[in-house]
Amino acid sequence: MAVIQGLPGVQVEVVVDGNPLKEYDDPDSPGAPDAATTYIEAKSGKNFEINAILDKHLPTGHDVSARVSVDGLRVRRRYIARHKIESSFILTTKGAMDRIGRFSKLSLFRFSDVETFEGPSTASEDAYENLGQIEVQLHFSENATRYRNKPDRERSFGFSQAAISAKRAGKESLSHRTSLDEPKQNQTKRFYWKSESVGEKAFATFIFKYRSLQSLRSLQAIPRSNSPTTTPEIEMPKSEHERPRRMASSSDEDIKALLNYHTGRQNTWDGLRRGELEALLDYHRSTDKVIENSTTNIKRKLDQGVDKNDDAMVTEERERKRKYSPGKDDEVIELDWGGYSRPVHIYVAR
Repeated sequence: MAVIQGLPGVQVEVVVDGNPLKEYDDPDSPGAPDAATTYIEAKSGKNFEINAILDKHLPTGHDVSARVSVDGLRVRRRYIARHKIESSFILTTKGAMDRIGRFSKLSLFRFSDVETFEGPSTASEDAYENLGQIEVQLHFSENATRYRNKPDRERSFGFSQAAISAKRAGKESLSHRTSLDEPKQNQTKRFYWKSESVGEKAFATFIFKYRSLQSLRSLQAIPRSNSPTTTPEIEMPKSEHERPRRMASSSDEDIKALLNYHTGRQNTWDGLRRGELEALLDYHRSTDKVIENSTTNIKRKLDQGVDKNDDAMVTEERERKRKYSPGKDDEVIELDWGGYSRPVHIYVAR
């Protein structure tokens, strides 16, 4: 449950299946005294709702106006009278409410996977700025008036599921966006309130950035499972970098260069997210280590067990991966490492 230090009486949470989602600190948050920014885990296909809880400990006698936005789209504005706050009030936002004519329709929020495309994006930078983000702003309010009729409004308009640039999604570690369920008609007639804000700025802002578990780990919002307390260093090839670099400070391009080095081929690795690139790199590094150790053992055994007159030598000590085609005088020995086999070629002069 997100809170702002120094501002009692206000809490905001994102709920799935009746349970508040666990929150993780945003390491890049500016730490403003009137704002709280956290990460939460998004699970594909799950409905979610937003709860804002206000109680009598809120310091001031003003009414409050709450403004809720999802992916940069305003989905709700609600006036809350002070007497309701005194007895504790929970504002729950489950979806986007459309009002056409006499009755309204509610479309529930749902976490959905982001679809991406390769190539340049035609959208402006602002189009992606608030994707994967839930925001709740609270303003002090006054001079409220009640009325029954209100103009039509379609709040669900603008929730697009169109694919976005893979490059921009990778830059922001975007894994999810919000979609809407089919609308259901709400038969309840309501009164509506209009009020004036006290001051231009919100007195409290809560931001939840929702990402997949893998993205949260790549952002270092949560630690990687079974990982050491310190970030392991990556040893770059001498021809590419003179000193080792840490995974956290390496760019995607650095990791792709390492993948090309360990796989012995050139590939753009487009379409893979940061976490996937790191997992591939870890796999190829560990595989290379196994091969290096095994090849060294073979050479040592040959040096110790073959007579000097037999002219036996190992043709591969593998500084990088290469493909070898056995000749007619080659003998191929199959070695089993951890459940899979890979040939090691040994040439014996005859």
